[in-house]
Amino acid sequence: MSQPTNPGGRPAIGPAISVAYPESLLAEVDADANRQHMSRAQWLREAAAAALPHQTLQRKPELQEAMGDLDADLAGRREWALNAEYPLEERTFQAEAYSSTIHELRTLLGQMRDALPKQEARDAYAQAEASEPENSLVTAKAWGRSNAAEMMDSILDAITMMLPVDGVSVRDRAELDDPNENLD
Repeated sequence: MSQPTNPGGRPAIGPAISVAYPESLLAEVDADANRQHMSRAQWLREAAAAALPHQTLQRKPELQEAMGDLDADLAGRREWALNAEYPLEERTFQAEAYSSTIHELRTLLGQMRDALPKQEARDAYAQAEASEPENSLVTAKAWGRSNAAEMMDSILDAITMMLPVDGVSVRDRAELDDPNENLD
């Protein structure tokens, strides 16, 4: 089966659609697209994508793959650290690597959350809404930035919650003769 030939021009990104816009809104879109050095179509695609509910891992297969690899690596290290069949030195090394990775991830995620300009974005939105209620594009972009900061905070929080909390206990258990003994 032969592939359809491209008669020239840009490669197709997806099916073309036709949407009617009020002239004033289209003028604002064009002005902002020009300011950002992008085409009207690219600006509209990015605006549509930004307006959708974010499903980060589903939209980013490379992030989903990296999280899967990290999960497999952590699970492997934890299993090794708690397996009494391995020598104490190997268990201790794997437990330390496991604990250290968990700690570093929690620290980095916390730093990322702390660096999010959530309040600044909320303030910018409130200011745009108060000072330029007739300029819906400015207000919408300010709302988008505020919403994005809040959503990123939620995503980072969810990732943090997915991390195991037992890094130190795995390290402590790895040093026992039987890492799986009941310590109650």
